[in-house]
Amino acid sequence: HHHPFDRKPLHQLKDSKKLCEILESAINDSISIDAILYGHNHEGKSNNGHWGIQRCYDAGSINLKPRSKLKNELPWFDKVENSTRVIDLGNNPDADYKLNFHGN
Repeated sequence: HHHPFDRKPLHQLKDSKKLCEILESAINDSISIDAILYGHNHEGKSNNGHWGIQRCYDAGSINLKPRSKLKNELPWFDKVENSTRVIDLGNNPDADYKLNFHGN
């Protein structure tokens, strides 16, 4: 849920360095890691290739609702992306795409 890459206070995974070490060790042992999926801010970011993993996605939000209070308290709230990413692990990450169900 918390971001393993972004360094925002209270949003970054606290032990992201340890997670990186574990994943890199697994990759070195020929264990395949297809994707890292995380959320919390729901900005729809792509960090593909980070830590040697093809797909690293921050989730968008399919149920984005107007929340004026949040916009005042959280300056990043306007960056929340109202979409759903479609992933087929059998295809190259370049084939991944986003669907916007709300027309925003």
